[in-house]
Amino acid sequence: MHPSSTLSHSLHLPCVLVSRTVPGAKVDYVSPDHRGGMIKAVDHLIKLGHTRIGMIGSNENISTGRDRFAGYRQALAKHGIPLEPRRSSIRRRDARRRNGTRPPTAGFA
Repeated sequence: MHPSSTLSHSLHLPCVLVSRTVPGAKVDYVSPDHRGGMIKAVDHLIKLGHTRIGMIGSNENISTGRDRFAGYRQALAKHGIPLEPRRSSIRRRDARRRNGTRPPTAGFA
């Protein structure tokens, strides 16, 4: 059992995780649709004419990061846009032209 659920259980406190899951926690969980939200965000940018769309700060070590990145990948694939690793986690240095690559024209965090 995860330490957070052990503590809430031993104190007889109700506990609800908000926005992200914790593996092993035996508690309730509520969250927005991170994957669906990213799909809508990328769809919107594509409708505006963007095809080089970057994602700023995806942390795949937490559930929200995994869900958002999955939505990003899914939306790009749906529109036939290849996933470019350089654009899937933008850092300041990546936003500039390097080695002939073109920077993103739009991004989201």
